[in-house]
Amino acid sequence: MKPAFGTALGLFLALTFGFVAPLARSQQMNLSPSERYPFAKGTIERLDLGSQRLTIKMSTGLRSFDVTSRTYIFRGKERITLDKLKIGEAIRLSYHTNELGQALVTRVKVDPPHSATTSDAVPTTSK
Repeated sequence: MKPAFGTALGLFLALTFGFVAPLARSQQMNLSPSERYPFAKGTIERLDLGSQRLTIKMSTGLRSFDVTSRTYIFRGKERITLDKLKIGEAIRLSYHTNELGQALVTRVKVDPPHSATTSDAVPTTSK
């Protein structure tokens, strides 16, 4: 009787985990893009090239992110490296959080500096 119970229990567990794992994957697929690929934006507050860490000041406060060898960094259409970033630059980034809770950067886009255009300029009057 015990071997039959062990076999039935093993079969039950195999079927249960076999159906639960695909269910979890399908639930993850139903997440919105912002939930699957979180974004952050702010200004660069600190750059630590040694530890490959980037800290940005966001509206919610400071947050640090880890840059990896798989991180893409762009200024306009030009791909640049971490050492080309400057404190105070406005950036947007996408990241993911690993199982240890580290925020790993996937992509960084440097926002172009705000420049005054002719439409932004204050009209001058001559007397």
